[in-house]
Amino acid sequence: MKSIETDRFKAKGDSGNVYEVIERQVIIQSAMHDGIHETRGSKFLKLSDGRDLNWKDDNTFQIVSTNEIIRKI
Repeated sequence: MKSIETDRFKAKGDSGNVYEVIERQVIIQSAMHDGIHETRGSKFLKLSDGRDLNWKDDNTFQIVSTNEIIRKI
């Protein structure tokens, strides 16, 4: 599986900590008679330290490992 970075932004947690969030999108590659074709798949979020995030809404996220809520700033 291949993914590309589609966005990068800061988010602040209820703890007061500021995090760097990286949005990535899955790229699905398939072989066709005229070459390799790429299709964009689902997006996912990670912190810059590699921890996973869940979307709550467009500006609110949850750190999976700690359940901390963070908001885009």
